[in-house]
Amino acid sequence: MELWHFMHEVYESVDERAQELEPLDVDEFPSPESLKLEVGKWYRLHDVVCVYVDLKDSSKASFRKTKTGMAKIYEHVGTGLTKIFRNDNFKGEYVDLKGDGGFVLYTGKYSEVRAFIAAQTFKTYVYHHLRNVFDNIEIRFGIGISKGSLLVKRVGTRKWNYPVWAGRVVNHAALICKDVKQKFQLKTDVIGASQAVYAALDTGELRDYLVISCGCPHGRKEHLWREATPDDSAFPKYYYIEANWCETHGEEYINAVIGLINE
Repeated sequence: MELWHFMHEVYESVDERAQELEPLDVDEFPSPESLKLEVGKWYRLHDVVCVYVDLKDSSKASFRKTKTGMAKIYEHVGTGLTKIFRNDNFKGEYVDLKGDGGFVLYTGKYSEVRAFIAAQTFKTYVYHHLRNVFDNIEIRFGIGISKGSLLVKRVGTRKWNYPVWAGRVVNHAALICKDVKQKFQLKTDVIGASQAVYAALDTGELRDYLVISCGCPHGRKEHLWREATPDDSAFPKYYYIEANWCETHGEEYINAVIGLINE
């Protein structure tokens, strides 16, 4: 291999395409067919909601499980996450799995609400069905939700390529996810939401179902969300919730929310 010549050729071929880049603003996710590899066109979407999900201490767990055991965990996580977030009631538009987690993207009206109720359903699912399944390995997740803009394009070579979703919204959701994992490492799963996402939940009738508790188990309603400041000072405060869907009222509440956003 002529190392220096090879690296120079790589740079020249990429830079030629990069010089012609001009992101195209679009209102909805482009179809997979429109994400051309050879064309130097990035799409830019605004008001995208990203849910970032990550398994806590997955590296430690991998040392305590057999290959089969870890495969089962990843199968449950990946398939369960996809089935929940892509459900017709939640309508996640893009799912990117990362083995022990992944992220889901939403656009359109009530995207913040659909993203949250999907995340809350996934969190409750993990608590009820996965927490005691894997030989004393605690299956706990951090979940971060943010809203903002992103860029998308298929990159790579003709043989090896994949869509890339780049932007502050994914980074912010990932940071919130990381922050709740660190702050609540020894507690239950936690969802953190950016101020923009939380504001969309804390409004009108939605507030009664997504922000205020049903009153169980003590018979008094409580505000379910708290403020938190991320360790990274470059990002603003966010809000977090520890509660799952209530076993008594959860089905009633989620169906009430689905009814409100589908009116």
